[in-house]
Amino acid sequence: MIPVIRLGLRLIQLSSNLATLAACRLVRWTGKSSEAIHPKHLVSDPWAAWYVSLVRPGDRVLDLGAGMATHAMRCSRAGAVRVVATDRSAHNLAKARTLVAGTTVSLVRCDVTKTLPFRSETFTGALLLDILEHLDDPQAALRECVRVLRPGAWLAVALPNSETTWKRRYRRAGLSWMSDRDHKHEYTWPEMAALLEAAGLRVQSGPEPIIFDTPLKGWMDLIGGFSLGLYRRLTECGMRAAARRPQETTGFRCVATKP
Repeated sequence: MIPVIRLGLRLIQLSSNLATLAACRLVRWTGKSSEAIHPKHLVSDPWAAWYVSLVRPGDRVLDLGAGMATHAMRCSRAGAVRVVATDRSAHNLAKARTLVAGTTVSLVRCDVTKTLPFRSETFTGALLLDILEHLDDPQAALRECVRVLRPGAWLAVALPNSETTWKRRYRRAGLSWMSDRDHKHEYTWPEMAALLEAAGLRVQSGPEPIIFDTPLKGWMDLIGGFSLGLYRRLTECGMRAAARRPQETTGFRCVATKP
């Protein structure tokens, strides 16, 4: 590839990444949150909590790799009688502790790559949102998740799409092309479905596109640091674009069940 084009693509990547980092800090500096978190965690629209409709009264939900337990708290408010939010980071759990006070959410520090500290068939639902792509052995972690689910339990999964136009451009330029430097895997939809089925799950719905992949994504995040309302409207535009061109979605969502 022509060096000047490669340099241009690298600058696009760098500026977007820096804008996202700045957005997380702006959220705190502008008083939108007591912690530096991504603006997407502060919007309450249904698209931001697409999995909430799965929660049934009395459900026991496991949120693996929960971070600051934003998703877990939404499940608690939706009627789950018990929600366990796990993360291997003591720092994340310490930040989450004040946020989950007064909810049905409990926090457990554990590593999703190891045996989970729960009995088999404990939970009636689980969240695996943007987690498996960070693991060297996603299949092993997925099987362990399935072990602690009851028969008939639901699983909400989100994984990044490996085949957007921009990611292919980055690959051709010899640049890091995954949406996060910590990612070990990204997936096409057939690969994602095969991963779930190999773990003994049945795909019930999906693929559902998330948002249109654009090099301006980081700058959209930065706008969210200043205005959540404008960020919400931009996100909705990106979702409509992804619905029209699902091959360009940043990732896929789906629901699977344990037979």
